Amino acid sequence: MDDPREEGSLCQACGKRYKVDVWIPKRFWRKITPRRDNLEAGLLCGPCALERIEQLFGFAAFRLVERR
Repeated sequence: MDDPREEGSLCQACGKRYKVDVWIPKRFWRKITPRRDNLEAGLLCGPCALERIEQLFGFAAFRLVERR
């Protein structure tokens, strides 16, 4: 069971907590968001987000960049 005292955000797909945010362009996010009622909202951990992108687009390559 999830402990709300743990740090991090709660993934709305798998229910696990995560501490690394992955910024996903809106054109992709609107297709994978767990919130069908608000396409700009929702929380997904990295593995769930990438799994949904893979299901939608098949093989894809993305570049991880640091944002400050």
